Amino acid sequence: MLTRMVNYLQPAYLLLFCTIFGFKALYQRLLSSSTTTNTTFREAWFALFWAYWAPPSTTADYSAVSRLLSQCRGTILDIGPGTGSTLPLFPQTPAIKHIYGLEPNRSMHAELQRSIDAAGLSGVYTILPFGAEDVEKLRAAGITEGSVDTIVTVRVLCSLEEKGLEKVLEGLYTCLKPGGEWLVLEHVRNWKSGVSAALQGFYQIFWPGMLAGCNINRRTNEILPRVGKWNVNDLVPVMEEEHWEIMPHVWGRLIKARK
Repeated sequence: MLTRMVNYLQPAYLLLFCTIFGFKALYQRLLSSSTTTNTTFREAWFALFWAYWAPPSTTADYSAVSRLLSQCRGTILDIGPGTGSTLPLFPQTPAIKHIYGLEPNRSMHAELQRSIDAAGLSGVYTILPFGAEDVEKLRAAGITEGSVDTIVTVRVLCSLEEKGLEKVLEGLYTCLKPGGEWLVLEHVRNWKSGVSAALQGFYQIFWPGMLAGCNINRRTNEILPRVGKWNVNDLVPVMEEEHWEIMPHVWGRLIKARK
C-alpha cells in the first residue's frame, strides 16, 4: 500500500521539482546580460528540468529503452531527443546510416550536441531545430515520403499539441518506408485502474503548463495504430509495471505495411 501511495505522489514530486527549476530559469534570465534570446522562458525552464530528470528516467527504463533502440537501422528519425540521454543506447555504423534529431527546444541543443559527441555519433547525427509538425522544413532537410527506415519516439508524443495531433502523426507515417519500423516507449492513460485514471485527470490540470505541453494521460496506444496501415503492431504495456501505476508505459514497435 505504501508503494502505491508513493507512486500516486510521483507526479506531485515532479511538479515540485519543475517549479524549483522554474525559479532557477527566472534567476538566470534576470542575470543574463543579453537583451535578445532565441529561446522562450518556458523552453529554458524545461531544458533545465529535463537535463536533471532525463538521465535517471532513462536509467529507470534502461532495459526497455536499450532493447527498443537496439532495433534501430538505416536512416532514423529521432523525435524529441531532448538532451540526448538515450543516445548511448543507439547502435553504431554500419547498422545506422544517419540519424535526424528533431528538437525544437534550442535551449537543449548544446547539451544534446555534447551527448552526440560522447556517444560517438558526431558524423551521423544531425540536429534539426524544429518539430514534427513542420512538414516543409522536414522536406527541405531531405526527409521525404518513404525515406526513413526507423522512427524513434521515447517519452515525447505526450508533448505534441492535441490540436492536429493525428495529422502530425500521419505525416510522420508517410516518411516511413514500406516495412519501416516505428519504435515507441510512451507513458499513457491508465486504463486498468479507475483511481489512477482519476488522479491522472487531476494532475493534468497542472501538467501541460509546467512540463512543456506534456499530457500525463494521453491515449497514445490508441492513437498511433489509427494513423496508417501496419503489418505488425507490437505495442504492449511494460510488463514490470503494476496495474495501478500513475504513469504507465506502453512500448514496442509498429511495422509499416508494404502494400
